[in-house]
Amino acid sequence: MGLYYFDIQIGDAPRSVDEEGERFPDLDAARVEAGLALCNLGRDLMQSGQTVSQITIWVRDELGEVMLAKLEFRISRLN
Repeated sequence: MGLYYFDIQIGDAPRSVDEEGERFPDLDAARVEAGLALCNLGRDLMQSGQTVSQITIWVRDELGEVMLAKLEFRISRLN
């Protein structure tokens, strides 16, 4: 079980650094968690009325960054 940290940046706000981390069996399990976190954060932001267009998660282990997960969205009226 590896310890992975999930640093999050929403829009242009400063990156929030994860100081605690979470244990996962492998990097693939951490990848799934990062994807789910992006979906949940995007949903929560939309429900709160925010118009953020980008959420980024940097996944780190004890050696440094190992993965980048990013959600970008745009909602535009067509009429």
